[in-house]
Amino acid sequence: MRKAISYIALAAAAILAQPGIATAGEAWDDIRDILFEDRAVQVASAADVTLMVPYRTSDDGRTQMGARVAAPAGAQIDKVYLVIDENPMPVSAVFDMQQPTDSFYFDMTFRLNGPSGVHLVMETDDGQLYVREAFAKTSGQGACAAPPGTDPKIALKTLGQMDLALVENGTTPASRLVALSKNTQPAVAEPAKVRIDFDHPSHSGLQKDQITLLYLPARFIETVEVSTVDQQPLFTMTGSISLSEDPALSIELPQGAGGLAVRMTDTEGAQFEELFSLGHI
Repeated sequence: MRKAISYIALAAAAILAQPGIATAGEAWDDIRDILFEDRAVQVASAADVTLMVPYRTSDDGRTQMGARVAAPAGAQIDKVYLVIDENPMPVSAVFDMQQPTDSFYFDMTFRLNGPSGVHLVMETDDGQLYVREAFAKTSGQGACAAPPGTDPKIALKTLGQMDLALVENGTTPASRLVALSKNTQPAVAEPAKVRIDFDHPSHSGLQKDQITLLYLPARFIETVEVSTVDQQPLFTMTGSISLSEDPALSIELPQGAGGLAVRMTDTEGAQFEELFSLGHI
């Protein structure tokens, strides 16, 4: 785990240090080379990777983006990378599967610092890399440096609180969660989705305190570890300053899950844990 976090930090630092990045294409070329060196990155088919990025953001500081990925035949998913090319820390979220899986879905709320290419990279257990790309227009510039929406001292009072909610989609009623918690098999084809809401100011290190006009030290979610209540590890997400203030993460529930255990650790070393029973949301 520490190796993965250091790897992302190193990539971000190297990208920030490079001068002359002018276009989305050039930015991605540099990011790709730093992240994956000389490994081949092939274009994923639309059947394997669906990247969900808005054509234009309605709120640059809180933009929902995500993906549905499926492993090619004969392989399984090992990691999923979400890269926002023009953000100060482009490698915005990395999902490390604790057990290789056939498919994975996520969406999360991010900051976009300006118009940017967005790349989703799926790494399979046989070492292959597959990418899909999109472009997001924004309504302004500088969301990563925008003043925080909550007074920093007030934000610390609820730091680390987490909530779990059902994502209603018209095909997954709340009874689905109760059925899952009883390990029964309801007649619902689509997996249930849940949203985990995190209370965290996600200070980027580029924002100023509006009273003192001093820069707020960077403090953001470093990792989120998600398991089932019976201690079956699902994935670990490594975050970045691209995560929005009070970020929300939606995932699909594994079949038969009776609950989720979530552990969040931030860059100051603060750690918070919650155990959610899916039948009592």
